[in-house]
Amino acid sequence: MNPQFELILWVFLATLLAALMIYKKLNHRDMNSGLVLLLLANIYLIHYSGAFVHTFPWYVEGNVDLTLKGFRLTVIGLLSFVFACLIVSPHVIRLLPLHKLKGYGTEPNIDIKKLTDVGLMYFAIGIGCTLIVISRLVLIPTIGGFFNTGIFLAVIGACFMCLRSIIKKNIYELLFWIGIAMTFPLVTIVFSGHIGFGLIWLLIVVFFVIKYINPKRKLVFFGIIIAYLGLSLFQTYMRDRGELRELIKSGSETSRVVEHVQQSFIDPELFNPFDSKHLDIIAIRLNQNTLVGEGVDYMSFRNNFVMGKTLMDSFLALVPRIVWPEKTINAGNDDYVFEFTGTFIPDDTVVGLGYVLELYGNFATWGVIVGFFILGLFLSIVDFISAYHLRMGNWREFVIWFLPATAFTNPEIVIATIVSASMMLLILTYAVSKIPTTLFRPVLFLVAIAAIFGAYVFVFMPLISPIQIYFQLLLVLVVSYFGLKYYLKHYRKRSTSK
Repeated sequence: MNPQFELILWVFLATLLAALMIYKKLNHRDMNSGLVLLLLANIYLIHYSGAFVHTFPWYVEGNVDLTLKGFRLTVIGLLSFVFACLIVSPHVIRLLPLHKLKGYGTEPNIDIKKLTDVGLMYFAIGIGCTLIVISRLVLIPTIGGFFNTGIFLAVIGACFMCLRSIIKKNIYELLFWIGIAMTFPLVTIVFSGHIGFGLIWLLIVVFFVIKYINPKRKLVFFGIIIAYLGLSLFQTYMRDRGELRELIKSGSETSRVVEHVQQSFIDPELFNPFDSKHLDIIAIRLNQNTLVGEGVDYMSFRNNFVMGKTLMDSFLALVPRIVWPEKTINAGNDDYVFEFTGTFIPDDTVVGLGYVLELYGNFATWGVIVGFFILGLFLSIVDFISAYHLRMGNWREFVIWFLPATAFTNPEIVIATIVSASMMLLILTYAVSKIPTTLFRPVLFLVAIAAIFGAYVFVFMPLISPIQIYFQLLLVLVVSYFGLKYYLKHYRKRSTSK
């Protein structure tokens, strides 16, 4: 069979699976918080995009054979994943002791005032962690790791504030907080030269919001527009990424980095599906299938699968780096990339194994099938439990279940790193959730003072740069917005009492 024609068949099957999952998970009777769809979106982003490009008749570049081998294995894993999510998990969920909710309503039963306090507190703590990470004030690895994961608190805070807007049916407030979430990729681009993590944080908010927005038919049109704008942003980012990273590595002033980013936005690269250069970028950068295909060829020839070695690294990853400074577990683990594919990775490049290649390198095709089944079952159960607690108004339990599970929705890094990040998030969210409700306002006040102080130090550097002005304006907007709402609320109360 012609490789391109076979690839079209696998792409068609993957499209059907995605449509089925979206239909089921966005159904108002299905209780979830968007975790399953979030992982599915991230998998499709790095696997489906590259495969889809290779189905275009006018695109003759790229390696169709490797893409086919990698995508075929990915779709086999997705079949197992969908089976676990839609067929097996509902039966397992019925066995849970907390499944006492009659019906599957998704409207959260939570007090608006409490939701506001919780959302602002988490968002403020997350912004504080972001400022500390940006300022590079923490040099101890383990503590620095906690501050890095602390950024997720701002993400969950944005989720809570969006949910508050949805419950109040305030579209302008919802757009305001979605706009705040859309700055996450911008921040990671400016300070690290990478867009990946910021995009994942944004997608967490987006899929959480999509679940609770009604009616969902209106989202289709906006989804197409956002997808096109996202592809255009990616093309622009890839066009100027090299120069941007050189500026960051050379220790250039933040103002120069921001000026470079501003120039990119002033002159965007609009995505053209008939431009071979644009398709090349997707076929190379959003095509994990090529790496998986190399792994299939290499490992099947050597027949030397590691039989769970990388999974055992998950236990080693739990050892704090402050205790074990020479710990060799990292986000890419290029040694395993070389062992699984035979491809040498330069020292200045980080390549993630990804779920598909890592599971295949351990136990061949059956590793992908069983691994994706376990992943689908696990995420479906956690997704239900977190949504259940939010439905019952138990925001503490929701955060403890939801936020650590978001680490498993990044399918591009090694499982050991995912487990380590999830454990850090679990410890962090558990600690923050233990703050008594009576201390919300004092804690929020202290965090706000610390954030303002950090912003003050950041703003008044020798050279005031546009990004500093951006943070200053962002801070002023947030404080002014809620300050005005608080004043109007109490002014009206005083007026009515008189």
